[in-house]
Amino acid sequence: MITGKVTLESSTNRKRSYRDEDVFHYTFTAPEIKERAMKVSDPVSIVDTNFWRTVSTLLATWPNGKTDADHKVGKEFLLNKKGIEYPKYRDAHSRIKMFEPDEADLAWLPKSQREQRDPGVRKEYIKWYENKYGVPNFNWSDVDIHHIIPLAYGGYNDFDNLIPLPEDFHRQEVTPWWASYGKYVPDGDDY
Repeated sequence: MITGKVTLESSTNRKRSYRDEDVFHYTFTAPEIKERAMKVSDPVSIVDTNFWRTVSTLLATWPNGKTDADHKVGKEFLLNKKGIEYPKYRDAHSRIKMFEPDEADLAWLPKSQREQRDPGVRKEYIKWYENKYGVPNFNWSDVDIHHIIPLAYGGYNDFDNLIPLPEDFHRQEVTPWWASYGKYVPDGDDY
């Protein structure tokens, strides 16, 4: 007989305390390995940005009474409140990776409380980037300099929070993802 359970868990912080959102139980019996009992899962509603993972536990009991067990924790993934996974990107030239935030509940900051956008940061970043990684094979006019953690969510203008993104990817994937990140997003505010 094989019994198992798969748990869907969520958390607001990477690699910290997770809470159960749904549990799926199953049992199979030999010799045909046919289903004996199963709980059918209801859809899980995603209403806030969270980290998600699955945890599976399996117990096989053999006719001689011996048992084998397996326990696996799945890879974490970050979904915004629309259920869209955080965009993945690595700059092919520098190998800089657009990292995920460690917190799924960063607070939106009014413009008066956030670090101000530095109008000279693009020019300074391009100079720094080319000094460190060499001249890339892309045209800088086709690239946006993205704040990995947006200023609106407590990000800053330091180069370790910046990454060159293709303009279309930035505007069609990354900005909309962040627009559905928080509990409060004001109309017309920049990210």
